[in-house]
Amino acid sequence: MTDDRNVDDILENFTQFWGRLAEEFPPKDSYEIYRDKAKSAQNKDEALNFMHKSVSEAKKMISKNALEGMDGETWLSQNARPYIMMRKELAEMYVYFRLIDEAVKEYFDILDMDAFDNLNIRGNLASLLLNENRYEDFERLISNYW
Repeated sequence: MTDDRNVDDILENFTQFWGRLAEEFPPKDSYEIYRDKAKSAQNKDEALNFMHKSVSEAKKMISKNALEGMDGETWLSQNARPYIMMRKELAEMYVYFRLIDEAVKEYFDILDMDAFDNLNIRGNLASLLLNENRYEDFERLISNYW
């Protein structure tokens, strides 16, 4: 025969244990799961598909009116940071797959959102543009974003 009080104590300890465990190992957000799948994908199309899903999921974290009037200061919104970071990872993936036009567009879009360049986009983009002999885009970068 079990003591009801003993069962309640066991359940309370169990609940506390799982609560502490959940704090130590928080679940990944869906954008992180898609990003991880993109990085382990078997081919370019699969990788890009997962990375696009990651960007889309990260964008869902931003409330529709949270970014109004934040031109160039999107990074200041905590909920927007994953979205900007996933856009950067998408740009890097474009570079890896030699989709340079797409990468350049992503990088410039990120700079439009984050004028303070918290992710060092200017440096990455400048290097890419010079390596690809895209001097007009490099001039645009220097003139508008530096």
